[in-house]
Amino acid sequence: MKSFLFVYLLISGVTVALPLHGQDLSNLEAQRPLGFSGALELRGIYYNANGIANRREPFTYLLSGSPTVSLYGWSIPFSFMVSKDERSFRQPFNQFGMSPTYRWITLHAGYRNVTFSPYTLAGHTMLGGGFEINPGKLRAGFMYGRLNRATVIDTTTQSLVPFSFSRKGMAAKLGYGTATNHFDLNFLHAKDDSTSGPGIPLHDSTRVLAAANTVLGYSMKFLLFKKLSIESEGAASIYTRDLNSPITFDSIADPMLKRLKGLLDVNGSTEWFLAFNAGIGYREKNYGIKVNYRRIEPDFKTMGAYFFANDVENLTINPNFTLPNGKFRVNA
Repeated sequence: MKSFLFVYLLISGVTVALPLHGQDLSNLEAQRPLGFSGALELRGIYYNANGIANRREPFTYLLSGSPTVSLYGWSIPFSFMVSKDERSFRQPFNQFGMSPTYRWITLHAGYRNVTFSPYTLAGHTMLGGGFEINPGKLRAGFMYGRLNRATVIDTTTQSLVPFSFSRKGMAAKLGYGTATNHFDLNFLHAKDDSTSGPGIPLHDSTRVLAAANTVLGYSMKFLLFKKLSIESEGAASIYTRDLNSPITFDSIADPMLKRLKGLLDVNGSTEWFLAFNAGIGYREKNYGIKVNYRRIEPDFKTMGAYFFANDVENLTINPNFTLPNGKFRVNA
């Protein structure tokens, strides 16, 4: 018999404003000197097993938070997660990161979840650094860091599952426009370190292959005549399933992959796939309609996302209607 006691504490919406003295810069007079807001969460779990040996520590905790500090126009969001369960055979529990923003520049450092596009870097946790800038209509961003940490044997269970190599990657975005009218190019390159694997032979059922991935994509969005919207995103993903594949490169029949030899990590296990979506919509004051098409080829994947549904093709039509008084709305 097992028993659990779960204690949960959440503190959110805390805001503090403190005056700072000694500043004599005229352009800072209108700025709020110092502000603090955010959320803090503390969880505690008590565990006990009767009749069998305890399979975990009797007490564990998890402390996480997302505070934001504002300092004379700078917005500095932090995030952290601290747990008693940090282990070298798992992906890290303890995570710290920050993304200070001032005007049109944002810097990223530590553990960050940045999204450039759904087909390249799409929210995967990265330990590293980078930036996003938007001076005028220029839209640019860059991230570099570790996507996965190499895991080792779990000495408590002698288990290597799930096993992962150390994986590092870089992502970039370059575009021009505004939030409603823009065109962006997106890029991702990630690669496993095949030397970071365990130094013992593994059974085929637990063996993981070191892989590499390069994705080039685009995203666009335009609003015409204030009523007609057009948007689209697409990407080509080149995925090498086994960096140490014994299959010779000469066995590749695809002429495009042959041209990439010497530029990317391609071999006999390399394939490439496409993903694409587009939509067009029309909006009046009280009604509108939008048509979307999405096509993702089988086996399309990107190392910049945790999960990606592939082998998908769908067409959706979404009409909407609102009464003139705004009290009744229909979306389909």
